[in-house]
Amino acid sequence: MPDLSSLLRTIDESPGTRLEGFTALALDQVISGFRAADLSCAALMEELHRRGASDRLGEMSPLVRLYLDHRIAEEGARVALALLRATAQEFEGAPVPSPMVGQHCVSLLVEAIESGRVATYLSEATIVCLFHFVVGYLQALDQFHAEDAVRQQEELARFERWLGERYGEPDVAWHRLLLLYEGGGSSGLDAFAKLWRAWKSKRELV
Repeated sequence: MPDLSSLLRTIDESPGTRLEGFTALALDQVISGFRAADLSCAALMEELHRRGASDRLGEMSPLVRLYLDHRIAEEGARVALALLRATAQEFEGAPVPSPMVGQHCVSLLVEAIESGRVATYLSEATIVCLFHFVVGYLQALDQFHAEDAVRQQEELARFERWLGERYGEPDVAWHRLLLLYEGGGSSGLDAFAKLWRAWKSKRELV
């Protein structure tokens, strides 16, 4: 059963298998996605705030602060990852499912995009942050409902194939297609929401 520690270990050993760019911001967004499904992660984040001098950070995530403080992105990511792994070993408790568990991750994100509530889930309104949130969420979901996590991953894979056919770019990851053809910021998120709806509608008509 995958947990946060195993996810962090995988990232440490091979960042490119889970992250689109090895930065502290990417790590923060993966953790945000994980926490959205597993409430036990909240204690870990509270401890990170304490260790990071929360009076200076205010409401800012310590991982985002590391991202901003380090001019060399990978250096900040290495510091953030070491801090995460050390804290997780001490504070990671039994998984606690959040109210989001049982709902479709991408559908929730699409609704947030359409209603202007992107900041509820994403540190920045970008396709890369959305991708990292999904990575963390599905990893946490696998602890509670492995079949549901697999089903959502398979649905994303079908969406990816549909996008590849649409853009004439087979075998390219869905988030990279959106970055390339729709932009990485808010315009990319809006396009993602519309394309997801279009794909879902097409499937329902088949």
